[in-house]
Amino acid sequence: MRTHEPLELLQLAERGLRSRAQIARMMARLGIAEAVKPKTWLMSAIGGGTAAIARGEADIGLFNISEIIPAKGVTLAGPLPPDLQSYIVFAGAVHAASTSPDRSPRPNGCTRTTT
Repeated sequence: MRTHEPLELLQLAERGLRSRAQIARMMARLGIAEAVKPKTWLMSAIGGGTAAIARGEADIGLFNISEIIPAKGVTLAGPLPPDLQSYIVFAGAVHAASTSPDRSPRPNGCTRTTT
């Protein structure tokens, strides 16, 4: 899926599309939200989205790649084009009552904050 053209398939999906709220914003940006709205269900992969695809309840699902790969009965079609990506930022934390918070690993540039 190197270009936006495959996303036009969303409009043709007979049994619908399963996706998350971020995907709804992307569809609005592409100008296809109203066309696919009647057949779109917003749900996470872990909340049953990939399972719905596997059962044939929808034709297309747009989820994180890491949620598609281990799912049984679905095939990864590929990532969306870079300008349509939504990147997840992960963070780590140490409990405020930790007995050794200074020993926890920190990437460069991270600082310790206290509450």
